[in-house]
Amino acid sequence: MGMDSFIDGKGRNDAVDDGVYDSLSRPVLPKDIPFRLRLTRHAEGNKLPNRAENCLKVQCRDVDGCGPRVLTCPQPIYYGTTRNVLDQHREAWSDYKPARAACIDSPDNWEYGVYEWVVALVANKNSTFGNLHSCIEWSEVMLNVVVLNIGLLLVTMFIGYIKVFLQAVTSKKQQTRLKMRNIDWWMKRRHLPPEFQQRVRNYERQKWAAMRGINESEMIANLPEGLRRDIKYHLCLDLVRQVPLFQHLDDLALENILDRVKSHIFTGGETITREGDPVERMLFVVRGHLESSQVLRDGVKSCCMLGPGNFTGDELLSWCLRRPFIERLPPSTSTLVTLETTEAFGLEAEDIKYVTQHFWYAFAKEKVKRSARYYSPGWRTWAAVSIQLAWRRFRRRITLASLGEDKLRLRLYTALLTSPKPNQDDFSA
Repeated sequence: MGMDSFIDGKGRNDAVDDGVYDSLSRPVLPKDIPFRLRLTRHAEGNKLPNRAENCLKVQCRDVDGCGPRVLTCPQPIYYGTTRNVLDQHREAWSDYKPARAACIDSPDNWEYGVYEWVVALVANKNSTFGNLHSCIEWSEVMLNVVVLNIGLLLVTMFIGYIKVFLQAVTSKKQQTRLKMRNIDWWMKRRHLPPEFQQRVRNYERQKWAAMRGINESEMIANLPEGLRRDIKYHLCLDLVRQVPLFQHLDDLALENILDRVKSHIFTGGETITREGDPVERMLFVVRGHLESSQVLRDGVKSCCMLGPGNFTGDELLSWCLRRPFIERLPPSTSTLVTLETTEAFGLEAEDIKYVTQHFWYAFAKEKVKRSARYYSPGWRTWAAVSIQLAWRRFRRRITLASLGEDKLRLRLYTALLTSPKPNQDDFSA
């Protein structure tokens, strides 16, 4: 392709794209600039390459030996033979830095018009990292393509792994938010009072803080029975051992209890059981405190606090061990109210019945009976009333003159003694 191609326009853009820019840096070396110019030409027309061509032609006049043979190539995509690459005039043109400075690196030295702002983009060398030069060797070109694609693939995989990690971290929170949104919608649809709505939100919030959105019971429910028992034995044994009632049971009875025990969380101020309601489960406090209150005769109220290690619902033990057995659940002798967020293990009535029927010998031990009576809220309340009565009777039995007054007071104390007393046959096999 000769100078005529520059004049009549045939192959003009190919010449500029494939020959001129390559020879500015090194002899006949392909650059990303021709490719970017070609994309610009397709988008904006031939104006920018034409103006760059005119600028290079002006600069070529200042270089000895620079002519059409140096500026153009015989074929649209052709970089010449080795002899053409090593041509002195072509090397002189490639070493002529003012041409690049005037026509490519900066638009200030040539009138580009409305395309002035595009020059900095088409002259960008970031596609070869800014410090590398491409060549005509197909093996090196393929290597560059492979390396660039592998790098792009690795970056894509890295971004994908980060996305998966973030989804795994935030998935539980997203599920909780969705659940709370559904609960809020349901509460508004049912027109629940604001105090009920706040209690529900507090419960869900505290449950999330304790469990982190993981339901352990559901996770291990479908596991084999032996594996499930071993996991519960490992997780709950130390906590269950803290309950004085279970300290004197053998390992076999403990394993069956652990297999049936369930975790419960209660928010502060919640009423767990009311006095007179059927007792459905035994609760063993792990964290937090409960208030056990019992109404005596004449409106007198007795209260005691249950903390970690205490239990409630011992009426079920008496119910299971009593002979003859009665199917009706026993009534609760006290009202249980949580004083703070409380975590507890629970044994349902059917589970206690199963354990006491199959391991009755473990509960027939004298140590187990004493522990049950000592830590039972009912027995403690009755013992406290009895001790108070005996002490006050002793204090007031000083003179015979106060005998009439003592009789009145004794009637009051007798009324207190008629409060529900634990069954004498409790915990008897």
